[in-house]
Order: sequence, then structure tokens, then C-alpha cells
Amino acid sequence: MMDIIQGEILEKYFSFNVLGYPSKEILELIKSAKAEDRIVKLVTNGVFKPIDAYSLYSKAAPHFKLPIPRPKFVKYIDLIQKFIDKFVKIHEDLVRDLDIDMVIDDMYSPMLYSRSNPIEMDYAYVACSMFDNRIVMNASLLLGLAERGVNGYKTLNTMIKYLKGIDIDTSELELSYKILRGIAVEFSLKRSIANERMRKKALSSNEVLRLVEGGNFRDAVFNLIFWHKPSEFENKVEELLKLIRNRYAEVNSSKRAHYLRFLVELAIAVKSYLPYWNLKNREIHEDKIVSDETLSKVHKETLQLIQELLNVDSKAVEYVMRDLLDYTIRRFRAERVAETEKEAEKFVGRTPIDYVKSVVNYIENSNLMRLSLMRSRGDVITELGNDYAAFLDFAVLIGACFVTSNPVLIKIAWDVSPEFWNKRADDLILSVFSADELKKIFTEGDEEERRRVIERLTVMMTMEIVYENAKLLRDIFLITEGEAGQISLQLNPKLHTDPEAMVREALYVWSELGKKLGGIPNIVFKVPASYAGLKTAEVVTARGIGVNVTVNFGLFQEVRFAEIINKSGVIASYLTIMNGRFAAPVIKELESKGLDIKPGWWSGVAVVKRLYKILYKPIEEGGWEIYPLRIKELVASLRIYDDYYIDIVESIGVPVITVFPHVRRGFDSKEREIDLKAVEKEVDKEILKALTDSEIFKQGYYLPGDSEEFKPKDVIRLEDVDKLNEWPSYKRTITQFAQGFDDMGKLIEQRIMHIISKTSLK
Repeated sequence: MMDIIQGEILEKYFSFNVLGYPSKEILELIKSAKAEDRIVKLVTNGVFKPIDAYSLYSKAAPHFKLPIPRPKFVKYIDLIQKFIDKFVKIHEDLVRDLDIDMVIDDMYSPMLYSRSNPIEMDYAYVACSMFDNRIVMNASLLLGLAERGVNGYKTLNTMIKYLKGIDIDTSELELSYKILRGIAVEFSLKRSIANERMRKKALSSNEVLRLVEGGNFRDAVFNLIFWHKPSEFENKVEELLKLIRNRYAEVNSSKRAHYLRFLVELAIAVKSYLPYWNLKNREIHEDKIVSDETLSKVHKETLQLIQELLNVDSKAVEYVMRDLLDYTIRRFRAERVAETEKEAEKFVGRTPIDYVKSVVNYIENSNLMRLSLMRSRGDVITELGNDYAAFLDFAVLIGACFVTSNPVLIKIAWDVSPEFWNKRADDLILSVFSADELKKIFTEGDEEERRRVIERLTVMMTMEIVYENAKLLRDIFLITEGEAGQISLQLNPKLHTDPEAMVREALYVWSELGKKLGGIPNIVFKVPASYAGLKTAEVVTARGIGVNVTVNFGLFQEVRFAEIINKSGVIASYLTIMNGRFAAPVIKELESKGLDIKPGWWSGVAVVKRLYKILYKPIEEGGWEIYPLRIKELVASLRIYDDYYIDIVESIGVPVITVFPHVRRGFDSKEREIDLKAVEKEVDKEILKALTDSEIFKQGYYLPGDSEEFKPKDVIRLEDVDKLNEWPSYKRTITQFAQGFDDMGKLIEQRIMHIISKTSLK
């Protein structure tokens, strides 16, 4: 009887509902059998041969509008099945005690609601890809991951403890437990992000205008761009332009300046990459996207209104132009523009319209904007990052959706806008300590107490600067369900040998930023590519907290972290290769031997290309076939060699390339060829051969099993702590990062003494 019931269920389900949803008839069939009988029979008497999960998901994915087929769970199906069979055979009475009715309900309910409720889509994916018709208990473990079903992996953990008690090898079963726990964690994170996304709404015209009048003109633009339906966008903009035109004469110069800044930002935004996240996103809106003609019309009408308002209040215009010039001067300094002030004045022009035209002209002629547009069409997966803690608002205009930072860059962000960050620092310090407490600590306290206070406040100030970037990318993070829009925050580099301290800091910062952002933080933590960093990554990624592996130059570092992250529940993590910082000592070594240094330019690129194959190529081609939007190879620390941007042009095709402002400007200075499959092309054999003259290169490139040609005299492993700490690229970088943290601390101390001195004068 049980076999017949199972056969009817599976036949009906897989014949009619692979691309649909279970009917009431099927649910009634499921409920008609007794749980006690069903579990035992289904364990041993499978009616059909096991489903090919990957093939099934491939068929189901288009219907569910899921991502490209992800085989990350598939290879574990047989493994998990063996362990469950072993467990059931040993202890059938424990299996009978499981609440299978609840499991069945959890298993099918996501399929019923996934069409209308996006938060269940990943759950539906798991259901499709992991269902094995030989055993419902498999479903209880793999599908019991919703709110009630989180006990799926906990049940497996109970099994592990039981089997250990009767001396059964559980090493592989424990691996399955980690994988299932990762599924549960990832699902929980995505559900939280999806819930926040569904709470976001398109504001009314008056609500948008209130944001503008309060000086939040960028928030106003982002609400229009990211949270309005394409069909609503043009009418909403026309309403706003009409409101501004009617109210402009009634408000003061300050609000008029805010109106003008909003109009400037809107005119630029509609000609930038920003609309491709929502208004022109076919994955979300299919054919109902905003047309280029509509965006051009909005741009033109916005410029017309700016022109109308220019002669109404010269004071408001002057304020806006001063603000735009100040911003451009600071940006040009970051871009290392010669004669900064003079060039900034030319770029900004005499009116806000001149400025808009200059920015739009840059966008339209940007090579990196071209690359972003190719990504939006699905031609390449490479996304752009801003390798800086400031001017993200400009970088997003050409498609940047990631930020990497470190203590050196965080301090630069403070130096770029000292008045703004000095005030934020003062407010932050006084939110933690009173002026009297500070005075007592810094006049009567011991040196160790002062050090602890400064380090604590430095971590908090780092959070403040990162928070501003996180807010700016928050909409992208929500729209992409966490796969883009991340900010990289480096844990205190002075703790780089102490995994417990790094974990404590990560959990503290994660919690605090979660409160400030009102949801799952769009933050990943930079951890050093060391043995201590590996232990840190293992703990935090198990909680679903992403990492960006930094101070990272060699394959012996990369592959170890990839293994850890791949078993976790993170939505996205990053494996950084610091090309320029790796190339520098290689070039120096070649030069010291009187050899041609140009092959040294390729040292980081060679590691990038090889890691790409290891991570993403199909298993049958020797790769790991990892989903590239989950573990993202990231190319950073770019350098310019005789106007050759090798770190960009040879890495296109990797998931992320982060770009310094001056490198972006240089790369965009003239039209350049973009090869969308560049990363898949081999490094020239003669260049690789020349690089074998560098011991440092071989240490970064070599993996066990390689030919003797690439084997260094002194192989380094993560466990070789002393060797790694002395490895040139690692030593130089971690030392600079620690110094950058100390330099931030000096700024904090200066603000503390400023507060104390102000108090003393009263």
C-alpha cells in the first residue's frame, strides 16, 4: 500500500508539477498515509530511480525565475543518502519519532507560495534540487529549513551525536551537517533581506519633496530610481518638477539650493548606470522597462527647469556652485589630477547645467561604464568596485556596486572631508564618554587604559565611515538579494594573529551596523589570509557573515579560504588578489637579478587567471564549479604600467574588479579594448617562464602537484606562521594596515584632546 501511495504521489508530482505547484489532491494523498509506516517503507522501498537533481533544477529554474543553475548541493546528495540509510538501519525507532507530517507540510508549502512570494524562491530551489524519492527523511533534513523546519540540520546533529555514541565514523556526516546548516543560514539571511525589500516603497511626490527640502536630495533620487515601477516613473518625475516649479518662489534660499541640487542629481542619474538596477532591469520587469527615450525626455525636462530657475535666486545658485566645485576639487585630488583647482573649475563650469553636461559626458565616454552595460546585458559577470572609502557616489554612476576599504583608505576618507568627519568623531566620542570621563582617563589614567579607549573609538569611527557607504549601496543590496551592494570593512589589523579577538570584533560590528541599517548589514569583513584569518573566517561564515580575504597574494592562501567559505551559509564572500602589492616585490626581485621587469607586471594576473579556473570551471575540466556570485574572486590593488592597465584588461571576466579613483580616471582617459573573456586566456608561456626566476612569484603561484619548474625552494603554507609573516607582500601590507589603524587612532586622540580643551575653557 505504501509503495502505491508513494508511486501516485511522485508520478503526479513529477509529471504535472515540476514546473508548477502541488495540487490539493497530491497533498491529500500525502496526508492519507500514517507517518510511522511511511518513513520506514520509503527508506527501503523506493519506487522510482533517484531524480537527477541538477537536471530537475535546470528545468525548474526558468519557471521559478531563479538564478542560473547552481550545482553546489548536488554533489552531496549521494553522500547524504548513504549516511541517512546507515542511520535508519541502525536505529529505526528514532526515525519513527520524527514529525514527518510537519516535514511534508514544510516540504510542499514553499512550492505553493513561491510564485507570489519571492522569499520562498531559494527554498523552492532546494526542494526541487534535493528531493530524493527513496526517502522522505532526506526531505526532512534538506527541506525542513523554514521557520519551523530549521530543526532539519539540528536533527542531523542529533544523529551525529548518537552515532558517535555507538562508535560509528561520522566525519562525512559532520560535513553534511555543515552544508545543511549553511543552507539554513543562507535561507534565513535571504528571507530577512527579502522582507526588508518588500517593506521598501515608492514615496509620493510630496514625500520625495520633503526629502529634498531636508537636504536628502540623493535619497530622493534613489527612491525614484530604485523603488518606482517603470510605468510610474515618468509621471512621478513630472509631478515633482511641477511641484518644484510652483514652490520655488515660496521657499528660502537654502531650500532653493536643495531643489537645485536635487535637479542636478536627477538629471545626471537618469543618464547614468543607476536605472539598470531597477527601471531598466528586465529580470524584474521583463519587457515593461523604461525606454531610453523616456530617460532622455526626463533628462531634458529637468535641465529645462534648472535653466528656468537660474535667474530667480543668485544666492541659491552660488551656494550650489560652491558646493559642486568643492566636491569636484576633492574628487580630482583623489584622482591625482594635475592643477587640481584649475581643472575642477573647468569641469564644473559656470552653471549647474555645465556641471551636469560634464558628468554626463564622462559617463558616456567611460570604458568602465561600457563594461557595466555589458554586465547588465548578461555578456559578462564582472562588477565594479570602488577601491576607496570616499566618492562612491560618483563611482556608482558608472556601475560600481561594491566598496573595499582598509585603515589607510578610511583615514584618507577622513582627510578628504575633515570638517564633516571631525564633527562626526566628536559626536561619536561624546556618545560613549562624557567630557569629564575623558579628562580623567587622559590626565590621570594609565597608558593601557588610554590605548583601549582609543582602539575602541577607532573601531567605532571606522564603522561610521563604512556605514555611510553601506547606506548608499543599500538599495542595490536589497534589489539583488545580497549578491551585490556590499561594503568591505577591515577588522583591526593589529589583531591579525588573534582569531578569537577578530571574531569578537566582527560579531560586535555586525550587531551594531545591523541596528543602524535596520536589517542584515550589507557588510563583509576583511580578514587576513593567514592561519588565524582562516579560523576567523570559519567561525563568522558559519553564521552567514561574509568575509573579504585580504593581504592575499598566493594560491596557497586562496584555495584554503575557498574551501571554508564554500561550506558556509554566506550569500556572498570575496577572495581578493592584491595584484599590485604582489607584483611590486616580484619586480624588485627580477630587477635585482638584472632581468627584464616587465614579466613582473603579470605576476598578479597569472594568479588571477589560475584561481579563476580552479574556482569556476566545471568539475570535469578540473575546476570546483563554484557559483561565482557567492564566492567572488576580486582583483584589487591595481597598478598602471606605462599606460597599460594590465590588472583590468587581463582580468575582465572575474566577478569583481575594484578600482582606485586615479586608475579609473586613467583607464577612462581614452577608448580601450574590452575582451569579455580575457581572464580565461592563458598567460604567455614565455612570460610564465620568465617569472620562474622569481622565488616570490613561485611561492604565490605554486600548488602541491605542480611541476618542479614552479616549485619554490621554500614552500609556504598557512600553518607556517613565521614564514608568512616575513613573506614580502604580506609583511609590507599588514604592517601598513596596522600603521593606518594607528594613524586613525591619532586622529581620534586629537579629537579627544580637542573636547577636553573645550571643556577646560568653560
